[in-house]
Amino acid sequence: MDRTMVRTPLIFAMICACAQEAPRHDIGTSALLDAGISSPIDGGSDAVDGGIDVAVPFPSCEGCKPTACDQQSDCSEGERCLVSGRCAVGDCWNHGDCEADQRCFQNQCLSRPTAEHGILFERRFAEPFASHHGYETNGYGIGLALLDFDRDGDLDLYLASNQLDGNGSPACLYENQSTPGTTRLRAVERLCQPHDTFLEERSNASAIDLEGDGFHELLIMGKGTVILERFYPVEERINLLRKLPRSDRRGYCFAGAALAHDFNYDGRIDLYIGCQTEARTERNPEMRENILFLQTQDGQLEPEPRENWYLLNDEGSSLGLGAIDFNNDGLLDIPVMNDTFTLRGSIQIAYDLNPGSILWRCSPLSDLCVFNSQRFARGDDAWGSFMGLGHLHVEGVGDHLFISEWGANRLVRFEDQRPVDYSADARVQIGIHNGTWIYSWGVIVDDWNRDGREDLFVSQGIVPVPGDIGGADHQDTILIQGESARFTSYSEELGIAMPSHVDSLSDAVVHSSRSAVKLDLDYDGFADIVTAPNEGLFLHHAEVPIRPAVSPRCTLIPRPRVVPTFGTGYGVLPEGETRYRNWDVQGQLFMNTSPWIFTPFGRGEFRFPSGAIVPYDCLGGAGPVEIVEPDWINVQFESEQARIRLTAPWLGDAPQLLAAYQTGPTGPHEGQPVRDGDDWILPFSTQGAFMLQINDRWLPLWFEP
Repeated sequence: MDRTMVRTPLIFAMICACAQEAPRHDIGTSALLDAGISSPIDGGSDAVDGGIDVAVPFPSCEGCKPTACDQQSDCSEGERCLVSGRCAVGDCWNHGDCEADQRCFQNQCLSRPTAEHGILFERRFAEPFASHHGYETNGYGIGLALLDFDRDGDLDLYLASNQLDGNGSPACLYENQSTPGTTRLRAVERLCQPHDTFLEERSNASAIDLEGDGFHELLIMGKGTVILERFYPVEERINLLRKLPRSDRRGYCFAGAALAHDFNYDGRIDLYIGCQTEARTERNPEMRENILFLQTQDGQLEPEPRENWYLLNDEGSSLGLGAIDFNNDGLLDIPVMNDTFTLRGSIQIAYDLNPGSILWRCSPLSDLCVFNSQRFARGDDAWGSFMGLGHLHVEGVGDHLFISEWGANRLVRFEDQRPVDYSADARVQIGIHNGTWIYSWGVIVDDWNRDGREDLFVSQGIVPVPGDIGGADHQDTILIQGESARFTSYSEELGIAMPSHVDSLSDAVVHSSRSAVKLDLDYDGFADIVTAPNEGLFLHHAEVPIRPAVSPRCTLIPRPRVVPTFGTGYGVLPEGETRYRNWDVQGQLFMNTSPWIFTPFGRGEFRFPSGAIVPYDCLGGAGPVEIVEPDWINVQFESEQARIRLTAPWLGDAPQLLAAYQTGPTGPHEGQPVRDGDDWILPFSTQGAFMLQINDRWLPLWFEP
């Protein structure tokens, strides 16, 4: 009997189905997107620096969307018809309404400053965000999540807090209603209610897109808490830890990190939870084990038994989880950032926690191998207290992982999977100030001063103690990469504020930063950095448009069709260059990786985790630009064979294909597809599934009938 069927990637089917169910939320130009061509999101044009029209979604708040105008008579009393063709009160709607040496800030045209070091930030105090008092009850601090819960094309913020006895604000979801140059956030009241701290912690959060439909789900996390909050098509709350048997000690997880990734390559995104050590007792010795939830065919997240993915159990105190294809084989590797409460060089036998490592994903042809574990250093130097992770290129040296920790930070590359630390040569260690070991936490990678070299933002802050008056041991820093592959640290020179008791909202302890993330909150083409605290206020630093004017940074919204992902596994190739940038993959304490890609490169090529490459053009504007992966691979199962068709011009005329069969008499084994006109034929009968390697990169998806 001929068993003929077409295997289209599951994620594509999900996107199509959900788009049909919710047409009012669709964004993008469908004809272009079906062809895999990037386009600005529909919703109106926004003239930014240079006066080029690019599409920007308007906020949904009443009175935020201005009236279009051709002349002054089109506007109401008190409004002006601006250069951008909008009626508004004040001088401007966006930077393009002002003179070339000015910028728009809260509807006023202000002079652009010059910046000695090529980048400048300023503190912003947008309410109610600016007054959100994150209260801390567990010793690690608090976090936030970035998600598009209403699928309107901008990122909303969930700010955590463990409000207790009237102290602090309740954890709250803030809907983003910003306009260019003006940050506006609205508290979603039903998701900002006080909670019982003893029954449900809300110390941090993350996000995921289970169906790949663009409606993101929120993960509320803390000590003994992993709650999945759905918003579409109906609101639903699922306590994931209750899915574990009562006898499973992983149910005591102090959840502090999360990673959305397709671990078993079945076309559905899964969830990996990093558990932190809170206390170690005979009664509860395994509370630090991490948990893997795999998504089932019916869309549920179910915990995996320990023995199936034993390296992911980790046996450490995981503060950060990341995903990056560090060896460029198409398979994402998993860095696990663990805190052993030790400094570099601690004696191994003195502490039995896993110090953290990168888990190299094994080839699908490897028998009985899923990951190989490699520590970030050898011997006693493997020990430390690792907090965050960033991926950057050091000029003349190569790609590295920047690892923030207690004490001297690391800058590690791998040569034949052997770690080499370049941090001392690059001068990024920071380490100690006035006799105090500094804690470094969040990591953001960007070319801040646009000189072509990759730089760092590192949030810092020692564990606060009563009487601490603050200083450089609490101050966040920007590390600018200069010549000779060396970095220079700047803070107040670039507008990064000195922490204070005002920001901690406490007379006893000073403000101390934790994780950090970058995005474009108001789509003005300039970076916003949001930093979570140990306790107190979340800091918002906004990049200031400077003289001479530079092109806007651009937000890219990826829509994968073949391999599901949530902010990881992407690459951006700037126009005219040969090296892909992969910055938005960092593991972070208490915060998820941004699902949007925010880049200073307005034109270039965008590579999806499947290997698909799509050109993009921000048209000289800030975006957002939605990039939908084309439906470029089709597998048809026939009697005793699989027929493969690729519609992928980026692969060239004669791509090299290799197949890995999932099962066989002695385990995984190779298969060789044979060219048949426009197709490839692969013998297939009882092998269960196969994976393709195309031009030496694996496409991480099992194709099965």
